[in-house]
Amino acid sequence: MVEIIEKPLKRLVLGESIFYNNIDDLATVVGLAAATGHPIALNWAEGVVYIPLPAYSDTDIMIEKYLEGEMHWASVAFSEMKKFEDKIRVQGLEIPVIDVSRSKVMNEVASWLKNKIQE
Repeated sequence: MVEIIEKPLKRLVLGESIFYNNIDDLATVVGLAAATGHPIALNWAEGVVYIPLPAYSDTDIMIEKYLEGEMHWASVAFSEMKKFEDKIRVQGLEIPVIDVSRSKVMNEVASWLKNKIQE
């Protein structure tokens, strides 16, 4: 029998958080990246829509940190989106939005970002 171990994340380190007052501004930035052929989707939970930019994870130090339960994101861009919608339309593009509220970590990230909006 194979032993299966779930090892939850202990810490998420953000380099910076970038708040967009207008969701269309966030979608425009994401749309520009999508227009270059990069597959991009926004995450949604807790009334917040966001997109993380992970830090370089292929270095020995980052791999070691990950194995210790620590993940690093270079940045996260976010905006308020009170009600979930499966896509945002901007400048002729449709940006997919994924409901990640079932993920404990992503839900906690969204709650943290939501608190930043209220600061």
